[in-house]
Amino acid sequence: MKRYRHWFALLIFLFGVSSLYAQNANTLLKKGIQEYESGNFKTAAEYLEQVITAQPNNIEAKLYASRSYLNTYEDNSAKALQYLTSLQNNTDATEDPSYFMLLADAYFKQRRFENANSALDKANINGNTIEDITYLRNTINNANSGYSAPRKGIVVKNLGNKVNSAGLDYSAVMENDHRTILFTSRREQKITQTAADGYNYELIYKTTMNDDDEWQVPVVMDTEVSSKRHDATVQLIKSENKIVFYNAGDLYISEYEDGEWEEGSKIKEIASVGNEPHCFIADNGSIIYFSSDFGTQNEDLDLFYIKKDENGKWTAPEPLTELNTPYDDDAPYIDEKGNFYFSSKGHNSMGGYDVFQTKFDSKNKTWQQPRNMRHPINSVSDDIYFNISGKYAYLSSSRAGGEGSLDIYGVYMFDQVKLEGKVLDEASNPVTEALITMTHEGHSFETYTDVFGRYQIFVPFDEDLDVKINKDNQEIYSNDLKVNLSLRDENKNEYNFLLGQNQMNADKDGNSNAMRYFAINDENNVLLRNSGDAPPVESGLAVVKRTEETNTFNRPMVKETDPNNVIFEEVSVFFEINDIEVDEKYYENLDRIVMFLKDNPATTLEIAGHTDATGSKDYNFLLSARRAEKVADYLSSKGISEKRLIVVSYGKSLPVISTDDINPKNRRVVINIK
Repeated sequence: MKRYRHWFALLIFLFGVSSLYAQNANTLLKKGIQEYESGNFKTAAEYLEQVITAQPNNIEAKLYASRSYLNTYEDNSAKALQYLTSLQNNTDATEDPSYFMLLADAYFKQRRFENANSALDKANINGNTIEDITYLRNTINNANSGYSAPRKGIVVKNLGNKVNSAGLDYSAVMENDHRTILFTSRREQKITQTAADGYNYELIYKTTMNDDDEWQVPVVMDTEVSSKRHDATVQLIKSENKIVFYNAGDLYISEYEDGEWEEGSKIKEIASVGNEPHCFIADNGSIIYFSSDFGTQNEDLDLFYIKKDENGKWTAPEPLTELNTPYDDDAPYIDEKGNFYFSSKGHNSMGGYDVFQTKFDSKNKTWQQPRNMRHPINSVSDDIYFNISGKYAYLSSSRAGGEGSLDIYGVYMFDQVKLEGKVLDEASNPVTEALITMTHEGHSFETYTDVFGRYQIFVPFDEDLDVKINKDNQEIYSNDLKVNLSLRDENKNEYNFLLGQNQMNADKDGNSNAMRYFAINDENNVLLRNSGDAPPVESGLAVVKRTEETNTFNRPMVKETDPNNVIFEEVSVFFEINDIEVDEKYYENLDRIVMFLKDNPATTLEIAGHTDATGSKDYNFLLSARRAEKVADYLSSKGISEKRLIVVSYGKSLPVISTDDINPKNRRVVINIK
């Protein structure tokens, strides 16, 4: 009988513990739901995970945990999908109106677009609005299209773990040379208190590149604001040594003097009882574009502007009606050309915030239709705080594969760089008319050396290239090459291939056969090429020097009356002194040549370049070669295979008018049948 009393006491104890455990779980569940409703998704997930540990079959906890994970800055969609798929055979879960919406969102963020649409087909219309279902459907389809046909010619690269942390790092603003940036971070070091959403408060950091192009450990910048809560970078006004930053719901401006940032003053003209997280001051301070949630319909962020009138007074805020959506619109930025960039969850977003571009049409007094910048700039995650100078930009993104949640990325608005130099033999003599082939991921880039052993070619940067050089159908060189690009205030793009010599260039990491490539970040720098703007250079045009004895460009072209015979008249394109660009007035004739070649697919043309007699022989040879290449490039851009275009260079050796050294008729490219 005594033994039974012990068992009974144990059961009473276990029941009490279980009851207490359930009470604690219920308390944690309520806290988790409360934090979720308050928008503190990371904190909510932490509470809900404790509930799931105690009660693995708690449906409500798993659904709210999934909601929280799908809204955190970090990409936690895999964890959400794990919980949601574990409930797919549970009727109580699948009958919840939110279940299939959450499942579709989780599949979407994992880029499983077909699964996402299938889940959305099952969404309960009675429990969800048509607007929400339509919005998610459009977002899924936009992303599917964006990833299927990404924007060509752009490279997006994470700045690495010196700048980015396991926390949130974002909103980089740049110095002129791109070698110093200021940015906002909520990294995990306990410098500040933890905010309600589970992350540390925002602080502004500064980092600089060293001589080896490595980012240094960021240091905290103190903007001397009295209320120490959120401090975040917004805009760097380089011409005035001023910074615009966010603090506790408002925007401030501070000046840099004597090596320190002065205490900021509030930009009162745009301050409201709402939240103004971002702005851009334009036109020498006469216009301010900003985002605010004050007075918006759904408490979402909209874009506004104020400007100074003729008396120098600020106007009342006006919304950018054509750009605003029922969703968040934020982070305005204007580049040197007047292009207006912003991030939006509306329009045709691929998911979360996407970067859009527009421009103000001064003639019609309206904004152009915003253009989605597409993948790889945009993703299924948040992509925001895009700012660009020249051909390089910074972007903040929470996409998968980063160092933490929001990370800072560098965006190169080009994907190839121009490499030039010589091919030299063992005695340092030039190797002429050699075929250089560089291969990367199945794509081949080819060019030939000229009579001085010189070559020019566009290739991908920061990628491993397999290089082979052939002369008279014999391989004379085989090695690897990596072109390490750095944006600096100088151009350095020359690389010589040395045959039969121990060529062991190495980068800072000890990788052999690597070159340090420097380029000035300028919109017009011809060393930087976007292959999406023109046909990729995958088969260079041979530049072969011809002598007068072997010249065939003057042979007569006879018109035949038989329509089966080729009919072609010699065509010439003329140039200004030292110029290589093709004037638009020749486009019509060149387009006729394109039509002719398309009608006669077996025909090959010779593109022969010439110069006047001013300048050295070598200079004019290269000048005429470049003119001929420009004409061939135009024909290639219209769909003509480069294999059908033979580029030759005569320099100044064959003038039309030999008695006049600068006669414009000598500065020409002549096109005829080969």
